[in-house]
Amino acid sequence: MPIRDLPPPSSRAEIDSAKPGALQLAAFLGCIAHDFGNLVTLIGGHAAYLAQNSELTPSAREDAVAIRNAARRATHLVRHWLDSYRNSELHPEIVGLRDFMSELASLARSSLGQHIDLVVEDPPPGFAVLADREQLERSLLNLVLNARDALEGRGQIVFGATTDRNDTTRVVLFVRDDGRGVPRELRQRIFEPHFTTKAGGSGLGLPSVADFADRSGGRLELASPERGGAEFRLSLPRATAEPWSSPRSEWPRAAPSAGVLLIEPDVELARALEGVLRLGGYRVFVAHGPGDAVLIAERCNQELRFAVLESDLAWMDTDELLGLLKTHQPTLRAVLLSNDGRRRDDLPVLIKPFDPRSLLTELERQEDPELGKAAFSDSSSLTRLRTGAVPPGDAKRA
Repeated sequence: MPIRDLPPPSSRAEIDSAKPGALQLAAFLGCIAHDFGNLVTLIGGHAAYLAQNSELTPSAREDAVAIRNAARRATHLVRHWLDSYRNSELHPEIVGLRDFMSELASLARSSLGQHIDLVVEDPPPGFAVLADREQLERSLLNLVLNARDALEGRGQIVFGATTDRNDTTRVVLFVRDDGRGVPRELRQRIFEPHFTTKAGGSGLGLPSVADFADRSGGRLELASPERGGAEFRLSLPRATAEPWSSPRSEWPRAAPSAGVLLIEPDVELARALEGVLRLGGYRVFVAHGPGDAVLIAERCNQELRFAVLESDLAWMDTDELLGLLKTHQPTLRAVLLSNDGRRRDDLPVLIKPFDPRSLLTELERQEDPELGKAAFSDSSSLTRLRTGAVPPGDAKRA
């Protein structure tokens, strides 16, 4: 088993204290996450490309969207596997809630069944939070699916966001259902790891959401509405800057004739990503290894705007390859695709599996530096979240 497939332990003490069985499990999950991440990205890429085909019948397009949504749910499953045996670092950004909540509702509805109604209360325009977008989506999806289970097949779930009445620097995202509610004797235990009332449940759903809230400088609380049911309230720091958003469409479009060098050893995955990039309007040049990539960069008679490449190539270090590419394409910018969860401060990284739109959105963000700066303008708050410091006024910290 290649050692590069294993995530780095957080400390020497973690290595010393780990049991052999735990290390073997970590290695096993790391290998599964690597291969499964490629497969889910491949499935999602083809489904997304297919869903944009104008020749599809409405029914076939719905099927393609359903496959794409299933791939996104599988993405959350893989990330949950990884988080279960390593501490995942938060990468907060300014998340505009109106589009985010609409997209999350679309993803969740396919899992609710025909007798459960999901009502989204749209927040005001410009309403935004400072959080890790991927983990926020996973946490809220977890709350919605918990509400689904509580309804036992029939009822209503309400999903919305509002300003915290006790602290205007915070936003509260809530998920409310009209089921039986949480019995009083269980309310003190539902956030305990491994405590569950579900047959076959892991008991890690609500504790993981609570942990995400705590590390984000917020909190997760349970409320009991007067009319019955349960309401989970996720409080997060409110963003002080405008959220970054695509000014064009759901599928970001490239500038005219923008060229992308795609470096992906997996032939099938390269084909899927090439289709997604062409869908975004890019001219795509595909290389399956560092040698091919350097030759394309040297002989290409047009400027290449981006290199999209694996962070773990077979026989050349990523930085070395980028250095060689820039001798022929000095203005080249890079986006890394990672299977091991490692991120970098100097380059944007997409962790596999990822939704195909994430790749196009990241390239568009790089195309427009001013929009990119707007998304990360609250630097002091970002620093606090990345280092684990608690924003002023919040004394809750595990």
